[in-house]
Amino acid sequence: MIDDAKLRFASLKAGGMLPSPQGVALAILELTQRNDANIQTLTHLVQTDPAMAGRILRYANAVHGGSLRHIASLSHAIVFLGLFRVRQIALGFSLVDQYRSGACGAFDYLGYWTASLATGITAHQVAAQAQCPPDESFTCGLLSGIGRLALATVFPVEYSEILERNLNNTPMKRYGQLDELKGTVVFLASPASSYMTGSVVVIDGGYTIW
Repeated sequence: MIDDAKLRFASLKAGGMLPSPQGVALAILELTQRNDANIQTLTHLVQTDPAMAGRILRYANAVHGGSLRHIASLSHAIVFLGLFRVRQIALGFSLVDQYRSGACGAFDYLGYWTASLATGITAHQVAAQAQCPPDESFTCGLLSGIGRLALATVFPVEYSEILERNLNNTPMKRYGQLDELKGTVVFLASPASSYMTGSVVVIDGGYTIW
């Protein structure tokens, strides 16, 4: 069993089995990492994917909020959001769109990507206070749960059985949903939890938040 696990892990590393961005999303990631990246080139690249362009425009207008002027130009939307946010959108939607499901029946793929992106964005936002590089912090947050995805990829049947068994052991017979965890996360991030030092908040649905 141990030898079989080692072989599967080696195959995972060598074969590129973990999900990764493709197509236009991958090109956007590569372009925005270059020192000579410019808005015109990025705009032309995004225009080749109408769905991506639409999402960037919608996101820019959502962030724009109460302004009376609607952002209708893709280049203006990219300038308004900045290269980092455009890269986030490209990465996030690419992964979520391509990997909504997989071989591990009990693994919540969509929930995993949603939580990973939220963690990456949060890590990026608090990087300045922690005196850490923002881009590296985003990557660390994004990949913080990669071990679970690896288990779902390499051992889909076995990991699914473990997840189902753990689920049956929770009082509510289900895991806490992201919307249900918001209040606890806000509490832990606020001055109201300043008296807590390394405590564990147990959530009845099946998750534990430190």
